[in-house]
Amino acid sequence: MDYIQIEVSEELFNERNNNISEITKNFMINCLGLINEEDTKITSLDLCENSINNSKIKKNLELNNIMKEECKGISSKVIVEYAAICINLCTIPIHFAYKNIEVIQVGHGSDYICYGNSNNFIFESKGVNSKFNCPAQAKKGLDQIDKSFKIFKSKNIEFGIVGVSCFYENKHYLIEKQN
Repeated sequence: MDYIQIEVSEELFNERNNNISEITKNFMINCLGLINEEDTKITSLDLCENSINNSKIKKNLELNNIMKEECKGISSKVIVEYAAICINLCTIPIHFAYKNIEVIQVGHGSDYICYGNSNNFIFESKGVNSKFNCPAQAKKGLDQIDKSFKIFKSKNIEFGIVGVSCFYENKHYLIEKQN
């Protein structure tokens, strides 16, 4: 099986992500490392497009340079959410124009806005450890994208992406929604 190699630290610590604090980026990559230590290892995963119910597997990914530090007192919900954001930052460039763009943390509506001279978009990340919660989290993410379209009306947002990391089955879904 062919794999696309992704250097996680390079995709996270680069110029387009300068607006995200180093502390936050380190936290994201450490959360990804914590999940990588669990029974559901994600050193490789399938990247799917479209929707959870009608998924089309596009790429098989191999994630390299995952860091892990001891993180105590963090809920599993926070770990999977930040690990999903980390995976989004690594996989979005595979499908979308992402080079000359700035990633800006939002925190209301969607998680991040990707803003540049063209192809402005927003993304929301959902991390899921429960087999039965993937479709519900995808719907929740799409609702947050709709909310963000209204909030950022003046920013010329073209589309939104919901990245849903279903760690129990080693799949990451990218669902695109036009504005």
